[in-house]
Amino acid sequence: MEYSELIKLLEETVRIPFYAILGKLKNNLIYLATSEGEISIYALIGGKNVKLTKSPIAISTRPKSSLDFIPFARDVEKGKEIHAIHIANLKGEEFQIESPRVRISSLTYDDKRIVFTGSSQNETSLYVIENGKLSKLTTIPPSVVFHQIISLERYCVSSFKRELI
Repeated sequence: MEYSELIKLLEETVRIPFYAILGKLKNNLIYLATSEGEISIYALIGGKNVKLTKSPIAISTRPKSSLDFIPFARDVEKGKEIHAIHIANLKGEEFQIESPRVRISSLTYDDKRIVFTGSSQNETSLYVIENGKLSKLTTIPPSVVFHQIISLERYCVSSFKRELI
């Protein structure tokens, strides 16, 4: 295969949209898609595809079926992976939430709070946003690899692995 043919094949492959089902909000299918050339969150509402996010996103979470909004993170420093938290609702409205300018690696929520891990050059911390107020819960030691937040009620880290230094 010649180089020009390989490049053409690669360009065609990259243009193929990516789709991933996240779950549902109020009986509406929520999914990620790159159909417009950037990764965004969409909803299937009344048989129509509705784009919920206005510009590309970096991190999403699983939607909660009993709620009508989903939080996500967006890179706010043009490729430096410094994120801000936003929420989008089923009306297609998007709001930025008070959050530190950190690299967000995990995110979850319930009807009252958003919990996430964020890393700066100095530390990785566990944060909560509750009633619009941001709090740092703890700093995670460098020897712990954070995998998943399960219980919002107890703010516990369910799965972690210690690395030998």
